[in-house]
Amino acid sequence: MRFLRIARAFVWREFLEDASYPLKVIFSLVAVVINLGFLVVFTEFLGKTLIYKFGGLSGEYLPFLLLGLSFHTLLDTALRELSSRVRQAQTQGVLEALLATKAPLRYIMLALPLYPVMRACIRIVILLLLGAALFDVSLRWDNWPMAVAALGMGIIVFGALGLIFAGLTVVFKRTEPLVQGFTAACFLLSGVIVPSEELPPLLQSVAAFLPLTPALEAFRYSLLDGSDWGQVWPAFFRMLLFAVVLVPLSVFVFRWAVRQAMRDGSLAQY
Repeated sequence: MRFLRIARAFVWREFLEDASYPLKVIFSLVAVVINLGFLVVFTEFLGKTLIYKFGGLSGEYLPFLLLGLSFHTLLDTALRELSSRVRQAQTQGVLEALLATKAPLRYIMLALPLYPVMRACIRIVILLLLGAALFDVSLRWDNWPMAVAALGMGIIVFGALGLIFAGLTVVFKRTEPLVQGFTAACFLLSGVIVPSEELPPLLQSVAAFLPLTPALEAFRYSLLDGSDWGQVWPAFFRMLLFAVVLVPLSVFVFRWAVRQAMRDGSLAQY
């Protein structure tokens, strides 16, 4: 219950900030429509006969691309927001005060990126619904529990990675190039725009060690093919392995980073 109160305070604060700038909300929704239109034009330009081949599936390229980009955007948000907000608190001089409150450190770190992730989830739903309504994007909506499970597992894993990068930000201050390099590798190798099976063998081996690969695989199988849990279980098992390793590692790294910064007296420096 205490975490819910803390999370509600963080979410409500950021909601009020967004509500005070209604044009920002309107433009963000317009951007969703523009992005969808760009994807449609892009796939039409490449050719109406363009298909994807993903695992044992094949079909029109637009649904494949739409799911890949929307899923990557959400997990990129989960990855970036925590470290960027820690960096923002450093530059504003409030990080030390924030960590000195009575709220447990783990609750603060969980609540900080919560609103942006919720906002990204809403955008994904709007994007997929518009795609289905306006451009006849065929998705298996009856398999939504599996898609939600894939989203949840992906958010947990990428949230843990975000906490690791946040810890590195506390100590090293500027970690943007590292985050950008990791997200670029995921975008290019994990099958966002091209199935990872089409990559050279060496790059396929690299993609197997990126957490976006199994998460996106499970997400696509659920909404493109309507696969049952038995077929998608290997992807969920790989995500579970990532979570088992990264969640405790992220907690250790962030606590170490905060202790190190307090010992050096650099927590408030930027």
